[in-house]
Order: sequence, then C-alpha cells, then structure tokens
Amino acid sequence: MPSSADSTEAGFCSSRKANLAILSAQSDFALTVPLIELLGNEKGVTVNELSEALDWLPHTVRAALTRLRADERKLIKLPPADGERYVRYRLENA
Repeated sequence: MPSSADSTEAGFCSSRKANLAILSAQSDFALTVPLIELLGNEKGVTVNELSEALDWLPHTVRAALTRLRADERKLIKLPPADGERYVRYRLENA
C-alpha cells in the first residue's frame, strides 16, 4: 500500500505536469501574438525582418510560419519588392 507521501508526490507530479502544459500554451500564445501583428502589415514582411523584430533565428521564424499554416491561418506569399531578393509574407485578412 503506498504511503501518503507517495500519493502526495504523485498528485504533485500530475498537477505539475498540468501547470507546465498551461504555461507552455500561454507562452506559445504570447510568442504568436507579436508574429501575427507583424504579419498583419499589408505590404508583408520577410523572414529576415521577422527574425530581427522578434529576436528569433530565421529557422524559428520559418517554423512559426509553418505552425500558423497548420492552425488553418491563410498565409499569403508575396513576391519580393522591387530591388529586394526575399519573398514577403502576410496574413490574408490584412
């Protein structure tokens, strides 16, 4: 028969896991909001611009863009502006 200390510890672990899941969801939301705001620009933004604005590495920005697509947000890929080399992205509602 488990001791009361074991059951308390087990309860703490499951509660801790739930708390970590909540914190993870909140941090994902907090990180996504600025990205969505930047993608709301009518002219769009490049991966490099997003990387600099959010202080993320470019591969992290590309992964976040992929995740937005997976969340069924319509991401539009725009051609590079005159004299630029990189494509621009924006959300469809912008």
